[in-house]
Amino acid sequence: AQLAPGYDEDIWNITPIDNELVVSPVSQLNCYPNPFNPDLTISFSIAEAVPVTLEIFNIRGKRVYRKVFHNIEAGSYNHIWHSTATTGIYFIEVTSGNQTSCRKTTLLK
Repeated sequence: AQLAPGYDEDIWNITPIDNELVVSPVSQLNCYPNPFNPDLTISFSIAEAVPVTLEIFNIRGKRVYRKVFHNIEAGSYNHIWHSTATTGIYFIEVTSGNQTSCRKTTLLK
């Protein structure tokens, strides 16, 4: 799938937080600060080593970013989105296994 024009695919960094035990495939999904400009921290935990997909959608439902992490271990992670997007409402989705979690966030420039 293609990204919307003007969106950059190389805007993610992944940093493990710790090796804590997590009870569901995706849990504790948080996005901060909210509203943000231009950096957004996305933190989440996963219970097992499975591929994780991060996607960002604009208010119209158009996907503006997609990143798949194939070799990610169970634990907690932070991701920094260095946004080049326009002002608006965005939805952050994290999918691990067959579970998806979603949060709404706002970019103000």
